[in-house]
Amino acid sequence: MATDTRPVSGSQNGRKGMSCSRVRTTPFPCRRAGFTLIELMFAIAVVAVLITIAVPNFRSFTANNRVASTESDLVSALALARSEAVKLGTPVSVCASADGATCSGDPSGWAGGWIVFVNPVVPGVIANATDRLQVWANAPAGLLTNGNNAYVQYQPNGLVVSPAGTSTIQLSWNGCTGQEMRQVQVSASGMIAVQTLNCP
Repeated sequence: MATDTRPVSGSQNGRKGMSCSRVRTTPFPCRRAGFTLIELMFAIAVVAVLITIAVPNFRSFTANNRVASTESDLVSALALARSEAVKLGTPVSVCASADGATCSGDPSGWAGGWIVFVNPVVPGVIANATDRLQVWANAPAGLLTNGNNAYVQYQPNGLVVSPAGTSTIQLSWNGCTGQEMRQVQVSASGMIAVQTLNCP
């Protein structure tokens, strides 16, 4: 027996734009292309799960990049202070600042920014506005800092005498998890070291 495999157009079955090949001996109609409601709901559910996973990870990635950028800026400021102290032959300090004009005196106040300035008189205190060499302000929102000193003063020989010992500044962000906290250390020799530690 011959089998008819001629295409059935949309005008023949009442559905415009639809075409398929139908075998007369088969009792089942042709299936239209596209998604069923169940398939569509499943796809939406998968997308929702992916978004739920991706959004927090993206936020964490962005925050970690901001902390890393802030750490780089702080290291640059410390390196500038040391080189300027050697070049100018006078003490140069880096201090935490909340207003970009004066030193805050707060060991945990590095989130507000910092100032590099010529510091020949009282360590950690800006005597004149003209002593400021460079200002870093407007730290990223959500940045958390902690330290054991509010300033670091370099001597003309590149050493750190005041404050005594090693100065430590820790940088993290609100919601930090895992090993994403950055720690900047300045030794008495003036050397700068950076470590990655577990978040508080």
